[in-house]
Amino acid sequence: MFSKKTITAEEMQTILFDDDSDNCDDIVIECENLEVINEPDNLIIEEIYDSDEHEEFTPEVIDEQEVETLPLQKKRVSPKKLNRPPSSGPTTSSIFASTNVAAQSPNISRRSNKKRGEALQPDKCLHSFKKEWLRSRDGHRWSTQPQVPTQSAQLDTHPDYNEGPTNEVQTAVPPQDFLDLFFGDFFYSEILLHTNSQIKELAPEFKTKKATIEPATLNEIKALIGLLIMSGARQDNHVTTEEMWNQYFGAPLYRAAMSERRFCFLIRCLRFDNKDTRDERKKTDWFAAIRTIWTHIIDRCKQNYNPGENITVDEQLLAFRGRCPFRMYIANKPAKYGMKLFMACDVNSKYMLNAIPYLGSNTNTPAGILQGEYITTELVKPYFHTDRTITTDNWFTSYSLAIALREKKLKLIGTLRKKPYVPSEMLETKDRLVSSSAFIFDEKVTIVSYKVKSTKIVLLLSTLHQDASISENTKPEIIMFYNKTKGAVDTFDQMCAMYSCSRRTRRWPLRIFYGLINAVTINAFILYSNLRLEQGLKKLERRVFMQEVALSLVKPWAQERLMRERMPRQVTSIIKDVFNMNTPVIPATTEGGHKTKKRCALCPRKTDRKTKSVCLICHRPICNDHTFSSCLECQ
Repeated sequence: MFSKKTITAEEMQTILFDDDSDNCDDIVIECENLEVINEPDNLIIEEIYDSDEHEEFTPEVIDEQEVETLPLQKKRVSPKKLNRPPSSGPTTSSIFASTNVAAQSPNISRRSNKKRGEALQPDKCLHSFKKEWLRSRDGHRWSTQPQVPTQSAQLDTHPDYNEGPTNEVQTAVPPQDFLDLFFGDFFYSEILLHTNSQIKELAPEFKTKKATIEPATLNEIKALIGLLIMSGARQDNHVTTEEMWNQYFGAPLYRAAMSERRFCFLIRCLRFDNKDTRDERKKTDWFAAIRTIWTHIIDRCKQNYNPGENITVDEQLLAFRGRCPFRMYIANKPAKYGMKLFMACDVNSKYMLNAIPYLGSNTNTPAGILQGEYITTELVKPYFHTDRTITTDNWFTSYSLAIALREKKLKLIGTLRKKPYVPSEMLETKDRLVSSSAFIFDEKVTIVSYKVKSTKIVLLLSTLHQDASISENTKPEIIMFYNKTKGAVDTFDQMCAMYSCSRRTRRWPLRIFYGLINAVTINAFILYSNLRLEQGLKKLERRVFMQEVALSLVKPWAQERLMRERMPRQVTSIIKDVFNMNTPVIPATTEGGHKTKKRCALCPRKTDRKTKSVCLICHRPICNDHTFSSCLECQ
């Protein structure tokens, strides 16, 4: 508990400056609670106990003008450790003034040096060079002051980018329509043609001719892709097919579409090109096994969406550990091994605009052009002369790329590696504070050097910024803009991994095919979401959207299965439950029927219902419960 007592000035000096005194407790001095009692020097103080007597505290002398502006605060002071005054002794007012200033001044701390990681003041964030001009190793001349671009070098402005789905998308209504905008009839027919060729080649290996090895139909190929999309929505891509088709744990849609053996057989036989001419095409194109399908999908992606002002160019790694002539190893990726795809994505919507596979030494890079420059130029070629901004990482960014894109009326911003055209002064860490920025300019390009740590420098290049602007958090505006626009491809990759349909395989074309399905479902969902937002309607979640697409793809094939002869009663029941179908009513006639009664093909076996009537179309025996009458004119 605190205790208050009245003391004189002489007693106060004895308490504060006599080391032998027993009353050397820590004291809280309250300037706002001073009260004069009887004598002018009598004060009221509070005595409290403080065990931190070992802590050092050295007050600093501050001008009286500063004292007047400081707020009144409480501060614990250890009297034993205070510096002793001159022999003449200070007055009571000088004692309280000095202690209050030491306790309340924000410029006084226990450590004289700045704490590590503390932000710099805005006026100290900009590192200035002693020279007005810097020269790099390759002879490039840089200015340390901003250069006003000439009129011919300035970029045109296009305020309206017409961002969003194109006019062709406006007519799509159900979810499957958005998927068909990318696949189309060509996609399904091309797969059907080459898959049936492979089925025909493998059929002689089987001793008995069963439905499992029959040639596929167009609706069955659609149903197969629908099952892959459903497996992604349910995150069953790493689940065994035995568990997927289990009647207790699997989705009923799997069993309604096809049997487990048929699914595995079709996956085994999936082909995307002519096997007879593949060897000849592989001599010039290692991607020949799936090039036709790939080109068709990428062209549709370009046609269906107009990107916004900012586009990100980066890489995606499709996990794969089988044999592939252009398989990559990237240590900082989760999968480590796989096939690398270069992608361009819209920053706002994360829509995949374009993609190019990396084929290693088979990549046809023109002579004299860096591979990163060639890839970036090819990815953004559809958007030349649109004044958009391209964000890249240090694998793509170069001075030559910045100039090339500027000539095509595109702006570039990205991280930069230590190149010969970067002056050595930009890489030095000595005589620079942490979080400081250094800028160099020419008429077209700006480069900033940002000191992240005591031994780490980050370089960024920009044709969008023409000055040395610093944001409120002491980082350059170039870095702030880069951080906002760099993650579109990474986000798209995360979306692919969330609901992926990729299954384990040793064939790299099939792995690319899975990646295309993932990309198309995401792009279709983005188109669907934007269109519903424009119409003011509520949209489905992505998982539900994928389930609706899968049901639409499987339903036509399920209806065909329901009409087949000798279809197991259990499968028929599942199809009816999944798609809310009733048993189809078939026109029947007794003319040309069986002489003897036969069991109805649509009735359960246990009823054993016999009839002489047959279907006019399939000629199966059917009872009166599954027939209807019609006149000859209607027939």
